[in-house]
Amino acid sequence: METAEIYYLESHGHKVLIHCKCQDITLRMTIPEALEQLPKRCFASPHKSYLVNMEHIVYATGTTVVLSSGNQLPISRRKRQEFNQSFNAYLGR
Repeated sequence: METAEIYYLESHGHKVLIHCKCQDITLRMTIPEALEQLPKRCFASPHKSYLVNMEHIVYATGTTVVLSSGNQLPISRRKRQEFNQSFNAYLGR
């Protein structure tokens, strides 16, 4: 699977639901384990339960990330600064 096809990953206990363009896939792993296997320059975590492909971010507010798939994901206060830094670095700012 190409990383460009992945919109975001969502944690459900010891499983990760990968939301893709074609289908959703469930794997038995954690968000940190998934991040180890994905290119870090493309993925950031706006919330402990999510990992977002920055290629698909339409825009981000202080509390929400909006993806090209139409999904809106929360940005937690704890992750906000780190997420914004990653996103700005991805955009080349």
